[in-house]
Amino acid sequence: MLGDGRLSEEVVSKYLKTRNGNHKFVGKGKYEKRKICVVCQDNLCQENLTIGVLHCGHEFHACCIKKWLKRKNICPLYKAIGIFRR
Repeated sequence: MLGDGRLSEEVVSKYLKTRNGNHKFVGKGKYEKRKICVVCQDNLCQENLTIGVLHCGHEFHACCIKKWLKRKNICPLYKAIGIFRR
């Protein structure tokens, strides 16, 4: 971790949890909605994308959240610590 709350590329790559983006929607019927990456505001549910998952459980495009974490180690939604190093 850098002194001002940013994370290095090495730390982000080592500790960011990821998964494949293979789910489509949340909810059913008229309440069905697409999930979006709040960093870039684009659809999160596209196939062949890697999803980054923070400690708090929020999900983002892996490429978007990696850039974010290199600037500040907090969740863009929850304002909790993004990555804990063990």
